[in-house]
Amino acid sequence: MMKSLAPYILYLLSLSFLILNFNACSTTKPRSSGTPNLSYIYKTEQDVLHPKFSVFHRTNTVSELHFKINSKELLYSKQTGSEKFSAHISIHYKLVSAYETKDIIDSTTVNLTDPYSKTSKDLIGKIDFNAIFTNTYLLEIDFSDANRNVTSKTFMTIDKMNHSTRQNFIMFSAENKTPIFRDNVRENEKIIIHYRTPGTKVFVRYYHRDFPLPSPPFSIGNMTPFEYRADSLFTLQLDEKDSVGYVFNKQGFYHIQADTNTKEGLTLFRFYDDFPQVKTPALLLQPLRFLTTKQEYDAMSSGKNLKASVDSFWVSAGGSQERGRELVKKFYNRIQNSNNYFSSYIEGWKTDRGLIYLIYGLPNIVYKNADSENWIYGEENNFNSLTFSFLKVVNPFTDNDYRLDRSQVFRTSWFNSMEMWRQGRIYSEK
Repeated sequence: MMKSLAPYILYLLSLSFLILNFNACSTTKPRSSGTPNLSYIYKTEQDVLHPKFSVFHRTNTVSELHFKINSKELLYSKQTGSEKFSAHISIHYKLVSAYETKDIIDSTTVNLTDPYSKTSKDLIGKIDFNAIFTNTYLLEIDFSDANRNVTSKTFMTIDKMNHSTRQNFIMFSAENKTPIFRDNVRENEKIIIHYRTPGTKVFVRYYHRDFPLPSPPFSIGNMTPFEYRADSLFTLQLDEKDSVGYVFNKQGFYHIQADTNTKEGLTLFRFYDDFPQVKTPALLLQPLRFLTTKQEYDAMSSGKNLKASVDSFWVSAGGSQERGRELVKKFYNRIQNSNNYFSSYIEGWKTDRGLIYLIYGLPNIVYKNADSENWIYGEENNFNSLTFSFLKVVNPFTDNDYRLDRSQVFRTSWFNSMEMWRQGRIYSEK
């Protein structure tokens, strides 16, 4: 077994004064009665359906909801009076002004049928909805497999405040001319970019930054302003007839703007190969900074065989190779889930929400509003429960940036959770 962390100071504490500051955070609004628990949106293991969505503002009054689902996730069955197998999909959306309101601005249900084929395929389509310029909304989407009677719920922020925001752009694969439903690009991937106004010349700012890991939830430090000066700047002439596309191979992120008088635009992130998975020894080692002392981590990272160092850590924590493998599976599944859920200008596991999810696991309760998320571990209003508040950051590169409201009250639980992992016990195992 490993030594206790108690006599040591975590390596992460030395990073507590390197937190980045993009813009001022909002304040937490009081939760209204009847606010639903949304913890299910982070329950990857229970999901049967994994639809993807993107939004494009075609005009000042009409926007497009693009969707994709792979046919292998659907149940194909015979209907009464038919000898053919088919899948039946229902997509219901409702547009409201915010999480806190119930007034429906627009709502529609679309039913689709897909005949069975032996080869799996992506089912891709779009639905128009009414959203007026200079407003923000919340789009709630229920994607249902009628044959299986299961539904996946998704919430999307609709930003139609001006013509510069990211949803005024849409991306297509140059290979198959279908929409791309993510903001991270891959090596040698050719991307066609369309803006709401055809033929627009756009400005691209390229950034390559080394961001620090988040500090522990009890460590309160000063925030370092983000340096908006780009590492390089170039232009692209967008063409509606483009069939070749552009390649963004350098790791970092690319901020694409139609109007440089604002900070808004479309940002594409080029993370490491295999993202959101973690496969290389160097990447497997990095998250262990959260579980080790400075001396331990320095020794592991300076070794000649990083994979052996990682394996040794987990075998020592678990007490056996079998238990070590179980710990590895749980820990790095949380890494991948964090990358899927919480990635912003950095990989998801390096964000504040990713940090808490990785160490503490899935919260029992999640409350969301336009400005914040509150995670509760345990029962609400229970003295022994933990509540983490994340404030949404106004960030021109992403709408998925949240900052933890840090407090000294988390110190004991943090070190307890570290000890559990190091002793081979998975914190908040569900």
